Amino acid sequence: HQALISLGSNYRQFDPRGKEAYLDQIALVQERWKIFMTRFQLMGELNPDFLEESQRYLMQVGMTIEQFNSLIQDVHQRMREDAQKEALR
Repeated sequence: HQALISLGSNYRQFDPRGKEAYLDQIALVQERWKIFMTRFQLMGELNPDFLEESQRYLMQVGMTIEQFNSLIQDVHQRMREDAQKEALR
């Protein structure tokens, strides 16, 4: 995942297809993490300290986990739309 995140530092230089491909890869990582977190939560193996710290951080910025996830989805959708518009120019 780290290599993908590092690659994102050059996102502005990507051509429109590269931007969409990058966003596709990020979406796959997000889905894997969602599955991972859900499995560990169902098994009771998710570290309660991690959950508490995450929730405390989000509360400090005035968000719930649902709002955070929705924001990420919205931003990625806007980025995808921008890449598609760029491809039409």
